[in-house]
Amino acid sequence: MSARLALVCILASACGTEPPQPGTWYGDVGAIVRTKCAGCHRPGGIAPFSLHDYADAVEEMRRMIDAVDKGIMPPFSANDTPDCVPRHRWRGDPRLTDAEKQTLRDWVAADGPEGLVRDLPDVPSTTLEGSNVELVPAQPFESSGTRDQFVCFLFDPAVTHEQWLTGSQVFPTAPEFVHHVNVDLVPPGDAEATIAALGGIGVPKTQCDNPPGLPIQSWLPGNPALVLPKDVGIPIEPGTLVAIQVHYHPAGGIGTDATSVSLRLSDDKPAWNYELGVYGNAAGPPNLQPGPGDPASGPAFIIPANSPDHVETMIMTHRADLSRELRVLSVTPHMHLLGTYQRASVLHANGDDECLIDSGWNFDWQRSYTYDADLDELPLFDASSKVTVTCRWDNSFSNPNLPRLLYDKGLAAPYDVRLGLTTADEMCLADFGVVTPN
Repeated sequence: MSARLALVCILASACGTEPPQPGTWYGDVGAIVRTKCAGCHRPGGIAPFSLHDYADAVEEMRRMIDAVDKGIMPPFSANDTPDCVPRHRWRGDPRLTDAEKQTLRDWVAADGPEGLVRDLPDVPSTTLEGSNVELVPAQPFESSGTRDQFVCFLFDPAVTHEQWLTGSQVFPTAPEFVHHVNVDLVPPGDAEATIAALGGIGVPKTQCDNPPGLPIQSWLPGNPALVLPKDVGIPIEPGTLVAIQVHYHPAGGIGTDATSVSLRLSDDKPAWNYELGVYGNAAGPPNLQPGPGDPASGPAFIIPANSPDHVETMIMTHRADLSRELRVLSVTPHMHLLGTYQRASVLHANGDDECLIDSGWNFDWQRSYTYDADLDELPLFDASSKVTVTCRWDNSFSNPNLPRLLYDKGLAAPYDVRLGLTTADEMCLADFGVVTPN
């Protein structure tokens, strides 16, 4: 009996069912990296190198731990601060705990032991599952020169009966040239005029600064697919078109791009409707508040040259005709190269100022932040609410992004930066993904 038990134990060891070995890739390190890093750091991912398996990770482990120790990775800029603790946690929060960071440090210090081979967790998906409509340009666009370009494409998703959009994903084919992509829905009543204005379906329309339609998504570098929660959707009528505006930043290079969009449409009416609300980017009063360095004429969006910490605050009143309550599902901050910080809050009628997000800023790793909560427990605002957006910028050589900006402009010294669409301008924008009951 003892010999038989011993044989079973030997076979179990040979089959890899021994307890995991702490401090090894297959013991605990691989699980951390797979769930927190490999969504981007995988073959074909948007990150510059892969951490998907042991061979990849052990080769890049010192670059990995250096980025972790500097707070660069994983890229997640939402913070909890003494004056801003959002009421809910964030869905898909990739931040490492102190214990996880120490596990990675110890593994690198031990020269990356592999351990006994065993199954590891699946890598979290960054793609839209179940997409059923693919929108591909009939003609690509060649981006070149030194000036930013704004190009629109119009698509027909061939919607023949009322449906609901539950997810979308944008796929630039030349992402190194694409600053952002706005996705809009064009209602059937505007379809004919929009086709004429944009020159047809699937062809690039240049000098397209103001895309038509209802905004539903802004794709930014590092941002995953728009995946709406269960029972949430965007109504789409028959004849609705999809317009995208692609902001190209060629910076002297030449690239051919054919950005496509995947949609997931459903015939099932959801309990909640979704829409995108855009707040900020106030060029002057009444929304832009007085700030440092304003001219005598009043508040102005100007980030002075050599200013290491310039701040602007904007207060936006909601639409007076808003008769329904909205709940905030997600917040997407957006700034340009000089940005360092954004805070967005809602001032309620009772005087409570609820902070929605307090976020650092990394131009190269932009993302949406979605609350991990039941829909009826999300932050609420209505026609009496006011949205406050505060942004900070560093327009000095202490900002490592300033040389990129000066190179694009062909300049050697900082200059006064104003509000604008191009990468050489700045923004202070907060997109709210909001839901309302059907």
